[in-house]
Amino acid sequence: MRTVYKYPFKITDKFTIDMKDDAHILTAFMQDDTPCLWAEVDSDMRRIAVRKFAIVGTGGPMPQGIKRWIATFPERQFIWHLYEFY
Repeated sequence: MRTVYKYPFKITDKFTIDMKDDAHILTAFMQDDTPCLWAEVDSDMRRIAVRKFAIVGTGGPMPQGIKRWIATFPERQFIWHLYEFY
């Protein structure tokens, strides 16, 4: 069955999330004081994939291997840009 899962994460340069192998990432933003990523997944899927992400602050250097932009979101006085990378 297709459903939407939420994945909380910490604001750090790079991080990984274990998610269903077929996960289609929808967006990310702050919920209360926690950054979260939402993805559409097949809840019956058993295979898990490790997905890699990078957070870049406005004006900060971009990491190598960017795959795609996910979302831009504010956190207090900062604006963060979330990317998936290889």
